[in-house]
Amino acid sequence: MQPILRLWASVCSFTVSLWRVVFELCKQLRGKGRRQLTPCIERTITATKVSYTSNDAQATAASFLFKPADKTNSLSTTNTDCCMRSSLLMQKSFAVALTMTCLFFANVVFGQRTASVSGNWNNTATWGGQSVPTASDAITINSGVTVTVDVNNAACLSIVQQNTNGTATLKFNNGSHLTVTNAFTPGNGTNKNFTLDMTSGGILTCGSIVNGGGTFNFTSGSGTIELTSNNILPSIFASFNNLTISSGTTTSSASFSVGSNMTVDGTFAPGNTGHVFSGAGTLTGSGTVKVTLIGTTAFATQFSITNKTLTNLTIDYASSGAQTVSALTYNNLTLSGSGAKTFPSGTTIVNGTLSMQGTATTTLTGTLSYGSSATLEYKGTAAQTTGVEFISPFPGSGGVVINNGNATGVTLGSARNLGANPLTIGSTV
Repeated sequence: MQPILRLWASVCSFTVSLWRVVFELCKQLRGKGRRQLTPCIERTITATKVSYTSNDAQATAASFLFKPADKTNSLSTTNTDCCMRSSLLMQKSFAVALTMTCLFFANVVFGQRTASVSGNWNNTATWGGQSVPTASDAITINSGVTVTVDVNNAACLSIVQQNTNGTATLKFNNGSHLTVTNAFTPGNGTNKNFTLDMTSGGILTCGSIVNGGGTFNFTSGSGTIELTSNNILPSIFASFNNLTISSGTTTSSASFSVGSNMTVDGTFAPGNTGHVFSGAGTLTGSGTVKVTLIGTTAFATQFSITNKTLTNLTIDYASSGAQTVSALTYNNLTLSGSGAKTFPSGTTIVNGTLSMQGTATTTLTGTLSYGSSATLEYKGTAAQTTGVEFISPFPGSGGVVINNGNATGVTLGSARNLGANPLTIGSTV
């Protein structure tokens, strides 16, 4: 955005300079009109006193006295009027020119491009002879047109479909990459259909995807969809090859499957407890995955995707009801929402941080173990009492952290031993 802002600043500076020129020209025209008092059509001024002062630095201030009905001292002002009218005309002309200039620059800085014929993204002919779109351009793809992304650095501000019946198509070549800063909106109502073809691969990065209506046809092929902002993923997607949530929070509108990698570096939240995420792929990343299904196999059932690489992920059991924590090895584990979260038979290991949030409590029927550098955090929204999650002595070098947001704070359920590990207090104990 910085180059765009610099260009816009230049436009504003140019605008100010142009107005200064207009102002000076008009002053000179008015001064010239007042000095050239050669009569065109005599107009008698019947006034006791008329004063004239020139604003022109080269003119000498003067004062004229007239007597009523004294025609010998009459002052003809026709030339002055003519010149003033010319001056006003000049001002209007410059104003129109200035407006057109600003609109031109605004179109360059915050422009629009329409794909009017089928062709490659990087071909000006695709865009009706205009330059290839940049990150500041809003894109419209006409119905009946296929745009093929053929470069690895294509960019635009947004994408919509033309509001006429037919099908618009966005196709990706192998190795291509299109970044849409804001929303990608396929379809535009009934009979305005859209095809997204990633058969050959490619990457579509966008802030969000919005269902514009009509029929949406998606061929995931070997392609990747990447989301970069808070968004609700529309139900028009039933399956992905690769789905990447690089930042922000993505909330699902329906169940879907992933064939390769579901990479969560931001936050992924099911929009409904019944949404299930399946496929032969791998759940991975360094962000947060929320589990909202209530039950004894919440994580395994809601995220039935074949493989789970939890090394850098945070898994958040976030339901407002009882959930059973899968007996797995976690990096970070968050127990939030409300209700009892049960550690079942088997061994559950937390190598990073176990964070107790909301009003969730714990029960234990199996074994809970911490890694050597683990941390136990209390970050509830109401008064909390330590439970089975607080092992004594606590084995993790990260110790226990109190970040409770309630005035009552945290109460020890029974005597506990931290050993040589720290107790960090950010609120009431």
